[in-house]
Amino acid sequence: MAVGQLANTATALLGASPVKGPVNVYLYNSGGGTNVVIFTYTPAGGTDQILKQVSLATLESGELVYIPCNAGDTVKAQATTGAQVNYITQDVPKPSGGAMMPPMEWRGYSALGARKYNSV
Repeated sequence: MAVGQLANTATALLGASPVKGPVNVYLYNSGGGTNVVIFTYTPAGGTDQILKQVSLATLESGELVYIPCNAGDTVKAQATTGAQVNYITQDVPKPSGGAMMPPMEWRGYSALGARKYNSV
């Protein structure tokens, strides 16, 4: 798990330990206006690929869940203003018994916590 604040340049969100399995990233825009957040994914030894681009107004939050990751992969994010967008990452346990992992999904929430939008 990692906790921090996004910068206006791509910042690695995963901790120093290698991750193997899905990861969730939770975001909260604590102020300073609307921020566009760009997520990128880099497979081990590969090049950056844009995963998702989202917009968060002041006090809105969201989560990008079930990001597939293997050891050595990197997930990065950046905010347009480079301030006020806080993040938490969390490793997700793989389902047991050969169950399928749900697809990656973005879930956005309004300032009051109501579900605002949903997309893959």
